[in-house]
Amino acid sequence: MPHMDLKYSSDLDINTAALFEAVERTLQAHDDNTGPCKCRAYPADAYHHSHCLIELRMFAKRERDAAFLAGLVKALEEVLIKYLTSDCCISVMISFSEPAYITREFTMDEKLGKDQADDAT
Repeated sequence: MPHMDLKYSSDLDINTAALFEAVERTLQAHDDNTGPCKCRAYPADAYHHSHCLIELRMFAKRERDAAFLAGLVKALEEVLIKYLTSDCCISVMISFSEPAYITREFTMDEKLGKDQADDAT
């Protein structure tokens, strides 16, 4: 499950919800085993020059080679540009998670089941 952080100058008007959907579709078009992409936005009130940065982290896989990364960086750049409404600097960075990293979905049912089991002991 990849995740993306969008960091941008607060003077930029970005439809983050639509951008997140487009990023997820782009990832899935490049790797149909990608699954959902967790996304967060961080507008910055303190900045020097308008700027927008996409940081994407995902697990390393054999098929995610240099050619894959080059194509995905270009595709994410194109997606980002579609959602910009004013001039700014842009950056796209893809990195791989460390081997000791875990990501998964958590539900309250999981916690409630554990709490009930703890109460029974």
